[in-house]
Amino acid sequence: MRLAVVVDDNPADRQLAATLLKHAGYKVMVSEDGRAGLDLILKEHPDLIIADLITPNVDGYDLARAVRFDPQTSATPMVLQTAHYLEAEVRQLAAQIGVQEVIIKPYEPQAFLNAITKAVRGKSAMQDGAPAFDFEHMLLVSAKLYEKVREVEATRAQLEAAATKYQLLFDAHPEPMWVFDLETQRFLEANEAAIQTYGYSRDDFMAMTIRDLDPPEAAETSVHAALAVGEPVEGALFHRKKDGSVIEVQITTHDLTYGERNARYVMAQDVTAKHLLAQKLHQMQRVESLGKLAAGVAHDFNNILGVIMNFAWFVKANLTAAVDSGEGERWRPVLKDVERIERAAEHAARLTRQLLAFAREEVVRPRPMNVNSVVLELAPLLQRTLGEHIELVTSLSPDLQAVMIDPGQLSQVLTNLAVNSRDAMPKGGTLTIDTENVDVDPTYTGSRPGLKPGRYVRVRVSDTGTGMDKNTLEHAFEPFFTTKPRGQGTGLGLATIHGIVAQAGGQVSLYAEPGRGTRASVLLPITNQTEAPDLPANSPRARANETVLVVEDQDDLREIAGRILSQSGYQVISAANGPEAIEMVREYTGRIDLLLTDVIMPQMLGTELAPLLVHDRPNLRVLFMSGYAQPALGGNGSFPTDGDLLDKPFTEPTLLARVRQALEAKQ
Repeated sequence: MRLAVVVDDNPADRQLAATLLKHAGYKVMVSEDGRAGLDLILKEHPDLIIADLITPNVDGYDLARAVRFDPQTSATPMVLQTAHYLEAEVRQLAAQIGVQEVIIKPYEPQAFLNAITKAVRGKSAMQDGAPAFDFEHMLLVSAKLYEKVREVEATRAQLEAAATKYQLLFDAHPEPMWVFDLETQRFLEANEAAIQTYGYSRDDFMAMTIRDLDPPEAAETSVHAALAVGEPVEGALFHRKKDGSVIEVQITTHDLTYGERNARYVMAQDVTAKHLLAQKLHQMQRVESLGKLAAGVAHDFNNILGVIMNFAWFVKANLTAAVDSGEGERWRPVLKDVERIERAAEHAARLTRQLLAFAREEVVRPRPMNVNSVVLELAPLLQRTLGEHIELVTSLSPDLQAVMIDPGQLSQVLTNLAVNSRDAMPKGGTLTIDTENVDVDPTYTGSRPGLKPGRYVRVRVSDTGTGMDKNTLEHAFEPFFTTKPRGQGTGLGLATIHGIVAQAGGQVSLYAEPGRGTRASVLLPITNQTEAPDLPANSPRARANETVLVVEDQDDLREIAGRILSQSGYQVISAANGPEAIEMVREYTGRIDLLLTDVIMPQMLGTELAPLLVHDRPNLRVLFMSGYAQPALGGNGSFPTDGDLLDKPFTEPTLLARVRQALEAKQ
């Protein structure tokens, strides 16, 4: 079998030529080096030679000349292949040294087969003029070298451009990044974000090791261990900045070669603020769940208190009549006991309202109002509450915008904050209340969950008291948390404030330092609605004769309401639920003047019942009653502006006054 030798440093070209030669019936031997290929040719004396123009150690021209000078290979057919752009010059020089064919890469397989056929049939004799060839050969090789140099320069320019691009990306990246030597652990490079975040200059970094970022109390972790032994790692670490503060970072690493050194690239994302935000969110969720529990308890508690307060009122009324008649002097001590029961029940009712306010489940009647007017109206009472040893100072913005909030709840917020400040200043001091319009931007709201950008009224209550430490601040808004001695505080003051402000769409925050006082800042969203004047109170009449439909699912409360109204002259018909009330109204042929209905009832809500009855009796007035109407009112807990609501628990005077007010409202 005929033997062919292929000399080419390109593996793909070498494989292609070998495959085509085998197809043509040749046994093929290959070499990727010019010197080794020449030795192979002189040893094996092949029947055909295929050589590339540019090969390591010996190029195609020198290989052809050496082959032609050897008597045993001087007539061997030879094909020179090249990707050289000087095709005509290559063919001319190839002919001078006895190369039968030149084929230009890339080529079609048939072109290659045609070239070897021509080479085998052709003559192989070197032409005269060797010196000319040497000169021409030198020019051609120089041209080829120039081409290679241009390629190398272009490649180097591309690499430099890529390096510049990656350096710019490294320096401009918003997260801290650096490269350190794996052997010495010294910094080799640090980007601008690392300089800004950690506070060290670039020279500082270059003089440091990665261990210099560890806080003094940092424990050895698996992340530290992996960094030390040179294993790529992802995980959390605590780093110390130049000012001594400690931040938590999430690191990602990648190994690389940096200036012939084994190095590691590190990206450190500061997650301190992210984790603080997560902690705040967790605390808010915990407060929210406690609020749901408190609201459920308060609902049942309100009904129980209504029974206690009103039956105590009934007993008190009978005892008072007996004592006043002169025949029941022996009941006077009992009367005082009943009055103590009343006071305790009223205190429990206030506590229930605090629970509902904390849970943001209290029924509120917000209206547009100016905070300054509440502060000025409340100031005399606050001064009496604070005592003579504390000075009350107000600094109120003259152009303050209106906010939408329940006036009673705003008074409760200011009173609670003032009482807390009073307790923090046992030796006296100054309490300052200031108001101002402020614009809240997304940067400020980013770390404050639940607060939206926009225009707000800011109310600040500041004192010069004992202040609070960091641990106390973290728990200040939690329900039942208090720093007061046992029995002197419910722990619901700040929790209630938090609930009221959140329900109004705002947010409250505290700033305090031990020994330097406390400042509470309340943000309330500004409203475009204008303030409405208060309606004059209606004076109740001495005796009533209207008919009232009482709908209440609690038997005791239904009895109490009917008893109070009946004793005052009203005609009362009662129902235990909505469907029963509807059926009763259909069967009742007389006039019904007022519907007094609970809001939260099984089978049908009071807010669903009222429209049905009003549709059939257009002149029917409606008075709702509830201590926990949130599920019926929607997410903001605000009662409809066209409705009227009686809060539970209520007493006889309150019930009679509100019933009369509802009856006379449209007359």
